Amino acid sequence: MASEDWTTVYSALDVDEKVSAYNSIIIKMLDEFLPEKTIRVHHSDKPWITGNIKMQIKARQKAFSRGDQPRYKQLCEKVANLITKAKATYYRSKASEFRTSNQSKWYNCIYSLVNAENTTHTQFPHRPVRSENLD
Repeated sequence: MASEDWTTVYSALDVDEKVSAYNSIIIKMLDEFLPEKTIRVHHSDKPWITGNIKMQIKARQKAFSRGDQPRYKQLCEKVANLITKAKATYYRSKASEFRTSNQSKWYNCIYSLVNAENTTHTQFPHRPVRSENLD
């Protein structure tokens, strides 16, 4: 920011002109140093896949296609760790979300997280009741 030419802001006479000049300089700097990146989200993406994970997967694939084995292996480990942490965070947040507030929703959420086919009550095998002889 120190190397930027601010004379257009200083030389503007009207406040609106100063704001406009300032905003155009800031937007130009943002475009140069923090470019906008597009990350595509697909309906088949798992719910724990984040933009950062997708960018790392893309970098891993690029390293693979270039034949850069050391970088590829490094990124494989990084992607695996990111996915493991994201899954744990996702499951923890989903399970704790309804645990105290709505146990029915919690039960259904747990069933959906483990991909159970039937979310109705499961029939557990009956344990025989032990009768004691009171004689």
